[in-house]
Amino acid sequence: MQSTASFFSVSPALIRENLRRFWAVPAFGFVVYFFSGIFPLLMSGGNSWYYTLRSTLNFANPGF
Repeated sequence: MQSTASFFSVSPALIRENLRRFWAVPAFGFVVYFFSGIFPLLMSGGNSWYYTLRSTLNFANPGF
């Protein structure tokens, strides 16, 4: 006899509860990606955008 409950079901209530309990994980991830990717692009000026993007896309940036 098979159970009708699925172990892999995702409900809106489950997502809401997980975000309420573990909000620090996505917040910390956003801060890391912001300061390793977006912030250097905003602070660089002139032709240095090319070198910043090139190092990021070549995975030379330690944040990524």
